[in-house]
Amino acid sequence: MKKLNFVILFAGLLCLLSLVSRATADQTTTSETIGRFLTEDGRFDIEAARQTGFEGALDLEGFDVQIDPRTGGPLAQRSGQSASPLDHPDDIYWDNSLSPAPGMDDEVLCLAVYNGDLIAGGEFSYAGETFVGVVARWNGSAWQALGLGINDVVRTLAVYNGVLIAGGAFTTAGGGAANRIARWDGSTWQPLGSGMNQDVYSLTVYDNDLIAGGSFTTAGGIAANRIARWDGSIWQPVGSGMDSQVACLAIFNGDLIAGGDFMTAGGVGADHIARWNGTIWQPLGSGMDGDVWSLTVYDNDLIAVGGFTTAGGVTANHIACWDGSTWQPLGSGLDNNAWSLTVFDGDLIAGGRFTTAGGVGVNSIARWNGSTWQQLDAGMNAHVNYLTVYNGDLIAGGGFTTAGGMAASSIACWDGLNWHPLGSGMNSSANSLTVYNGDLIAGGEFTTAGDKNAFFIAAWNKSSSCCIPPSVGDLDQGGGDLGFNYDGSDLTLMIEGLFINPSSGWDSICLDEADIDFSCGRPCSNTMMIDGSDLTMLIDALFIAPTHYLKNCDGTPNY
Repeated sequence: MKKLNFVILFAGLLCLLSLVSRATADQTTTSETIGRFLTEDGRFDIEAARQTGFEGALDLEGFDVQIDPRTGGPLAQRSGQSASPLDHPDDIYWDNSLSPAPGMDDEVLCLAVYNGDLIAGGEFSYAGETFVGVVARWNGSAWQALGLGINDVVRTLAVYNGVLIAGGAFTTAGGGAANRIARWDGSTWQPLGSGMNQDVYSLTVYDNDLIAGGSFTTAGGIAANRIARWDGSIWQPVGSGMDSQVACLAIFNGDLIAGGDFMTAGGVGADHIARWNGTIWQPLGSGMDGDVWSLTVYDNDLIAVGGFTTAGGVTANHIACWDGSTWQPLGSGLDNNAWSLTVFDGDLIAGGRFTTAGGVGVNSIARWNGSTWQQLDAGMNAHVNYLTVYNGDLIAGGGFTTAGGMAASSIACWDGLNWHPLGSGMNSSANSLTVYNGDLIAGGEFTTAGDKNAFFIAAWNKSSSCCIPPSVGDLDQGGGDLGFNYDGSDLTLMIEGLFINPSSGWDSICLDEADIDFSCGRPCSNTMMIDGSDLTMLIDALFIAPTHYLKNCDGTPNY
């Protein structure tokens, strides 16, 4: 009954306001092409309209128009002419300010947040025109070097006891010796003892100590095979360490867990995975028959992924679960490698190069609900490198060009039901993701993000999960025209006389074809008006079906 009453009330409102809008239109005696007031990127130039003092109808003939998803204003281009703002309206949410011209000069491998700044590490030497030396901080407006920088690759970043820790392949930091590991206290780089003799790949904190894993055999000048702990002043071995590389570290049930390509830990057999209880190394059952690349905790169990096909002597293809005493497979596992894990909406999410999970076609990404594997729609057409959660959605980065069967270049968003592209995405792989100041930050091998140059790093900010305002094509389905009106200060929206608050515009009202039935409409006489105060959009005789209505961004009705 509520919806029926609303439709009746709304129909009356349409009639009344339609007369008002036509009366206003009849008073307008001048018109001007919208092209007169467009910026180079096709957006409406409010200042230009103000300066001319023009008031009247705006002629759209010869132009194709869409709605700017951020401001609610028009995006226009001449008919038949390609222009990126209209090709991917969501590209407005990509921000390349993290890549000031000429941008980063090489790949970003890792990201972290420290003291309110975004920290990037990798293989680059310059951020814009500033020499930074493979590690840099973004203070919200500009990249800055951390002292004199670092001389070689930074692979991993962590925060320990209030200082930033960098690990990798370097031998100097801040101009002084710092072998493969160094700390930044906010003003200077300092070595951690004499460092390591080979590369550091992973960092974590356990029992108040900093733990480093890698390919090294000494730390601080003493034997420390592939794993070592820093207590704040000196390096100490973790038992007798491993016989080969440590690739990943995690904490589970109070123990330190290490995974990699080793076969022994503390001198005892521990195939590719082992636990340290603070005193000794112990195997986790009989371990795996192949390398372990990533670890996480899900539903109180330890999850491992890698190149293995057995765990604890039982078949466990590329993924397995340790419950504290035994290894268990997750269904029939994956048919190829996985290297990224996260938890989303109560499910374990795995990403990699596989095509099936539990015998089900999934294509590079899958979810485990605790008992079965399920696909995330049609998955991706190539590998997934990294997973994170942003604004309540799952974000996947990798080398793919489609997600869920639709174009999604190198990055995509899963809302729990469907995949969505992030604008036109990147032109090459996204390999690292983090969240900073409300933005999703992506690092990788790309040089563009959306319609912008973005060398190896970019930010995405679509803070609301609101639907995108409809395009002209959507609104014209029933023959109604699209129009705007300008009052000298604000952009506002009119849909058959329904007024949307100029102070909030599209920020408080969501429309898409799921909410509005555009099947009924008749042409407007004057659809885009400037009255000296507002630029306003009009759509004539819009019919809202009883099962659809305007709604707020949080999904609640707005009528």
